[in-house]
Amino acid sequence: MISLLPIEVVDLFFRFSTVGILLFLASYLYIAKQTETKWPSMALIICISAYVLLTTPIPNRDYGWLRQPLLLATDLTSFAILWFSQAVLAPRSLSSKLAKLIYLPIVVWCLFLTGFFLFTPGRGAIHDLSHLVGLVVLIIVLIRAALGYWDDLVDRRRNMRLILITGCCAYMTVLTLFEFVFLDVKDTAVFSIGNAALILALSFYVAAKVVLNDKNRVEAINKAIDNAKECSGTIKQSNVKQGERSTTQLNKLKTLMEQGLFKEQELTVKRLSQKMALPEHQLRVLINQELGFTNFSHYLNSYRIPSVCEQLKQVDQKQIPIITIALDNGYGSVASFNRAFKQQMGMTPTKYRDQF
Repeated sequence: MISLLPIEVVDLFFRFSTVGILLFLASYLYIAKQTETKWPSMALIICISAYVLLTTPIPNRDYGWLRQPLLLATDLTSFAILWFSQAVLAPRSLSSKLAKLIYLPIVVWCLFLTGFFLFTPGRGAIHDLSHLVGLVVLIIVLIRAALGYWDDLVDRRRNMRLILITGCCAYMTVLTLFEFVFLDVKDTAVFSIGNAALILALSFYVAAKVVLNDKNRVEAINKAIDNAKECSGTIKQSNVKQGERSTTQLNKLKTLMEQGLFKEQELTVKRLSQKMALPEHQLRVLINQELGFTNFSHYLNSYRIPSVCEQLKQVDQKQIPIITIALDNGYGSVASFNRAFKQQMGMTPTKYRDQF
């Protein structure tokens, strides 16, 4: 018989409520969402649910056989976050050959952990190593999310980068504090119920936001259709005006680029928006929705690489080092230039120049 204090009963109520909300969210995503994040999201939900159940105010011996699967899922949380971040930030690269080579050792490590946690007590040096590897994975997620933030032109993805950065930083900070500083606090009933209440609140907020966003999206579409039926003339006129504004902005942007602004090193969206006297957010939308670029660097490369190629074709400029040409066209390093050139042209700058 398990004996619990009143505060521990409330703790359990919070935790089971959280798991219920998370299961609802998983079911909703399974039925309603057909996106690249569907399965990563469900995997992350399972891992969080396992952590919530594993940290209840119940002695480990009373979990029985259930403790090992919960421990496994909890230790795989960082890999679920990595999968989710990859699906959000770069879904197309998941199927590339390089991605498969990179993720192969991760899959092998996860399979090893599965055997370790399911068929052994799951303690000792390997468990500690699992925590260390998980921390490294979170740092990788944090760096990837941060590095691409300013370059990203898709608002939804930029917001998700902020969430990943904030979440990973908060998780690592809390983990470090309670593993190495507040050793006695994490085992108290007050900390446990506070932790449970916080996770419950966050789970409810995320689930509500997902459902309401979908509902608002459907309502917005229906409203737009109704408005189009009632006042199609007004909407057409509005669309014409909006189209004229977009055309004016695009022409101004094109003029600045053709005048050589792309050659400015460390040119950013903010700097370009100042040149255009256009809010940064609107410039991001303009380049993304009107020109089809998802990253600002890709947009700059659409001007820089052709300019470099024209110079590499010139026989009278053979004596000019390629790096000098790259720097003159706005590149700040050899590595970034070579990577961009090869990605766009399918060969190295040297090989391209040797053709002429």
